[in-house]
Amino acid sequence: YRNAVAISGTDDDPVYQSNRYGMSAYRFAAPNGRYQVTLHFAEISSWSVRKGDRVFSVALEGVRVLDRYDVLDAGTKYAAYSFEYETEVSDGLLDITFTGHTPDYAPMVSGIKVERIP
Repeated sequence: YRNAVAISGTDDDPVYQSNRYGMSAYRFAAPNGRYQVTLHFAEISSWSVRKGDRVFSVALEGVRVLDRYDVLDAGTKYAAYSFEYETEVSDGLLDITFTGHTPDYAPMVSGIKVERIP
């Protein structure tokens, strides 16, 4: 989904002006080791979304890092939020899963940045 509105809280509007929603998982090929994963979120939908409508959890490598996250609980629509986490990959694949969403409002993510930690 794309919406070319101004995004508060960032100097990098394009990252937050689109998102993927409705997915349940991402799987990235990644050599075994430690990684820093940054998850970027902004509620940019043009339909009416209220606090409590889009609530979901996120896990990295099976470990929950966001529990019942609600992007609107932190603020307002069109605002950027990002979270950084470290995780260990031991099977050559970095797994990111999204669970626990409400039926009408699927989980979404604006961007995912993955960096190997030396």
